[in-house]
Amino acid sequence: MGKIAGRVIDQKTGETLIGATVGLQGGSKGAATNVEGRYILSGLQPGKYSIVVKYIGYQSKSVSDVEVQAGAVTSLDVALTQSSTQALNEVVVKATYRQASVNALYARQKNSIQLSDGISADMIRKSPDRNTGDVLKRVSGTSVQEGKFVVIRGLSERYNNNMMNGTTLPSSEPDKKAFAFDIIPSSLVDNIIVYKTATPDLPGDFAGGTINTITKDIPDSRFLEVAISVGYNSKTTLKNNFIDARPNGKYDFLGFDDGSRKLPAAYSNVKKDYTSGTTSAEKTAIAQQFPNTFYYKEGQMSLPNIGFQFSTGNSKINTNGNRLGYNFSLNYSNGHRASFGDRIGYTGFNDASKELPCTALTVILIPTIKALAVC
Repeated sequence: MGKIAGRVIDQKTGETLIGATVGLQGGSKGAATNVEGRYILSGLQPGKYSIVVKYIGYQSKSVSDVEVQAGAVTSLDVALTQSSTQALNEVVVKATYRQASVNALYARQKNSIQLSDGISADMIRKSPDRNTGDVLKRVSGTSVQEGKFVVIRGLSERYNNNMMNGTTLPSSEPDKKAFAFDIIPSSLVDNIIVYKTATPDLPGDFAGGTINTITKDIPDSRFLEVAISVGYNSKTTLKNNFIDARPNGKYDFLGFDDGSRKLPAAYSNVKKDYTSGTTSAEKTAIAQQFPNTFYYKEGQMSLPNIGFQFSTGNSKINTNGNRLGYNFSLNYSNGHRASFGDRIGYTGFNDASKELPCTALTVILIPTIKALAVC
């Protein structure tokens, strides 16, 4: 059996409609929306259905070609239009499933006082994007750097605010104000809204724009998604120009240190003020305990870039009728990139000094592992 679930909202105001009836055209199955405007039609055989949505004071709406698959939940958000008080006859608005599924997002943008843009889950499902960083490339007025940092209208990531479900996100980078959107998989996103004008409900440090990522609601049934990707870099992949730093830890491929780079115990036990209280012999003894690992190995072949993504979610109803659910995602990526730079050395401090150009090539291994849980 399959299910149809979604929300019913007012097309003009975007407010949820409580108590709206949702049923199958020509069938006996139906449901009413709850206080959040949500409904669930369960126990449906696989196939295509026509859904009829009715609410007092609003024009009824019929949505056709809603396809239900076995063991899956079909998402369908419907926006209703208020009926004229002078209308005497029933008015039914007909639409296809593809139009109705994105109508809710367009209704919010149309009636919002803010200048905004966005993308819905229905559009995300049609794209090959694996994470939110790739999805944001399809929103007008935004560009993505390094596959994860978002630039809105030409202003760098430090001028943009990032939110999830209306809550401000912290910076994911230690050295700058930015958020790596490749952490969030596209399978957990319901819609993304990019606000380009400041309003009182947005953070006070608004400058370039605000990105609000709205995650999917608690799933109605258990789901499991696994994705594996392979990338090719023309500058590094399968080439012997990789510079391997030594020593290598056992867990370097996960982005964690195995403890082999810890400072000697004698260094931690002595006083922090080495200018007094520590003799030269003690300093020499401490220095001799540091392993001589300041070297690197050239000519290492760099393997193709790989990526792994795991997403799951489920919900259960307890004896009191309350529902507890979760969405969980785990991302792993391992890749190589080449960085070029010019270094200029000087032989003296007078005007007659000669410049000695030097070109350096550094190939960096970037292992990352990131987890995201939304409850």
